[in-house]
Amino acid sequence: MLATGAWAPSAMAQASPSPSMTRGATAAPTAGCMVSFGQAIVDYGSFTAGQLSLDGNQRYQLEPRVVPLTVNCPTARPIALRLNAAPGHQGAAKFAGSGALHVTLSHVRIDGDETRVINPDALHGAQPRIALRPGDIVMLENGRAGRSLTAQIALNPEVSDADIRVADQTEWSATLQLELVDR
Repeated sequence: MLATGAWAPSAMAQASPSPSMTRGATAAPTAGCMVSFGQAIVDYGSFTAGQLSLDGNQRYQLEPRVVPLTVNCPTARPIALRLNAAPGHQGAAKFAGSGALHVTLSHVRIDGDETRVINPDALHGAQPRIALRPGDIVMLENGRAGRSLTAQIALNPEVSDADIRVADQTEWSATLQLELVDR
């Protein structure tokens, strides 16, 4: 999955192109399983500083996006996923020069039933939604197995003041991979 955005100073602002979205993108199968995203590219288009929200930490927030995730396996198996991404600000995935892309997994269902997920390396127990950092592994509570998992991935990008202090158009991006792993 790729999240992109283009920053243009006010003098170069242009109309935002229609978002580029690739439907049904899939990752390579693992043990016969297929991992797919509702869209492989999340494109924020072009914008100026006036279109961004500044929070109390002097970080500019881009509009959150939600991407559906599906994992289908030929037979029931325990499902665990690892987030592969370059680390960025405060442990989130790297976005732009010194920005961050916060990733949250929620609305997890296994074979049609709601379930909770757990990060075995974290202190908290199973939760209905979980924030993911690069390298984190999440699995279904109690090692639950299934053939079909559906979930939502929330993407919340932010950029620093330094990221928007540029003289011309700049492209920001982050590449994320959710890898099905044996656990």
